[in-house]
Amino acid sequence: MEDQQHEFVLILAGYPREMDHFLSLNPGLPSRFPTSLTFKDFSQHELLTLLEMMVKEREYECSREALYKMKLHFEKTGRQGLRHFSNGRYVRNCVEKAIRMHAVRVMKQRKDKDRASLLRLEAEDFNVDEIESGL
Repeated sequence: MEDQQHEFVLILAGYPREMDHFLSLNPGLPSRFPTSLTFKDFSQHELLTLLEMMVKEREYECSREALYKMKLHFEKTGRQGLRHFSNGRYVRNCVEKAIRMHAVRVMKQRKDKDRASLLRLEAEDFNVDEIESGL
């Protein structure tokens, strides 16, 4: 790392307290990582926008009820002030779980499925109780 310092970039990412602890383990580490950036958590509105973007990237859409349910969920989660809440990853996990729930729900339906129902995530696909237990 030292020999290639002008041709090499290493990025360490983690929670602030844990990163401080990591750097304190070896007295030479802080001088090797002189730049530190701290990113603020996303707002609840930004989380919802991120969710919509991730859903769209996967070629799905959310029903109005699903968006409202997740808006309330993000507001509640934000109020809890959880220490290990990595909200970008959290939103991705929510979307991935909802897509899996959607697949199971659609598969169990006996009626013919139209294109819209195959691509629309409903409120019931976002199982917030299960999501919260994974925090």
